[in-house]
Amino acid sequence: MRQFQKHLIQNKSASVAYNTMRTIKKVFNWAVEWEIMADNPIKGKLPPEPKAEHPTLSMEQLAQIFGKVAAREKVAIALGVFAGLRISEIFGLRWEDINFQENTLYIRRQFTSGLIGSVKTEVSKSIIPIWDQLANMLKAWKLQCGSPEWVFGGKTSDRPLRPERWRQLQWTKIKRQFNLPSDLRFHDLRHSFATILISQGADKGDIQQLMRHKSIKITMDIYRHLLPKDVSRAYEFFNKLCGGKSGERDLLSL
Repeated sequence: MRQFQKHLIQNKSASVAYNTMRTIKKVFNWAVEWEIMADNPIKGKLPPEPKAEHPTLSMEQLAQIFGKVAAREKVAIALGVFAGLRISEIFGLRWEDINFQENTLYIRRQFTSGLIGSVKTEVSKSIIPIWDQLANMLKAWKLQCGSPEWVFGGKTSDRPLRPERWRQLQWTKIKRQFNLPSDLRFHDLRHSFATILISQGADKGDIQQLMRHKSIKITMDIYRHLLPKDVSRAYEFFNKLCGGKSGERDLLSL
């Protein structure tokens, strides 16, 4: 096992080496628990998992993207970067999940690998606020989308658009079109959302709630920054940022 670990460290990324050894250690723990093996050959603690750096989009890059992409792509990206939704949650949204009177989203399902099911964890199943400009964008999209049920309708009325297909075709195309990093994942829009909240002084507990992390430790492990004050400042920032000056076109208008 030590030789294998050395091989991984020399030939694979630090993250791959760590996750591979962690999985093998779990398997050996089960083998010991089930009395298949007498002892776990991987002794002691593994080296700490390397912290991944998450690429994010700047407001300048977002402004360029929003100014040129089609309405559907604009809405999908906005739900990632200004609401922190995962791509499976975005494509699992029904119109009934959006309360336009209170400007809230109820995240209750996900659509992934062709299956509609429950969200990632129980804490992920929650109601989150959406800021005014995003709500207005969703209202405009509802009039255009052609689906009375799904925010992103598929070929048939009973199924939404498959996120894997959209990511393969549209997200890849957008990255090429705007010369974005090739390793920028759609999920990194979620990290952009957290980064903006942090930069605007949102409280760490509010960030945990909005990101729907199971614990504050997860939030702190991912985003090690100073986290002062009030989450409403971040939403005020979004409204001012995208509202534009009098007479100008809103950033998120469809």
